[in-house]
Amino acid sequence: MNIALIRTMDSQGRIVIPAEIRKQMKLSDGDALELENVGMELLLRKCPTHLNGKEEMASYLSVLYSVIHCGIAICSEAHILVSAGIYLPEGTPVTEELAELVADGLNNPGSVSLLSGLRKP
Repeated sequence: MNIALIRTMDSQGRIVIPAEIRKQMKLSDGDALELENVGMELLLRKCPTHLNGKEEMASYLSVLYSVIHCGIAICSEAHILVSAGIYLPEGTPVTEELAELVADGLNNPGSVSLLSGLRKP
């Protein structure tokens, strides 16, 4: 059953997700949610469980970057999740170039790819 309700946003941009929607979507305190704007619409999705460990991923990338000194990022098919050593903020859309490199990496395990035009944070 779809539920459509109107809620007012407060001065800090917060809204309350009604209890019936939280229950229907099995949302609980601490669940990661993804916000995406599409034109004048705002889509809100519960993140899959494998995407909830962003703090752990960021910590891992930080340690890895301190050893290899090469900018690195972890992304979904559509957005950057975390990065270290390069300016790719969380939520940045994946470019065609990066999508091609990821696809190529899946086809050629162990390959190394470099992206141009990225700057250090």
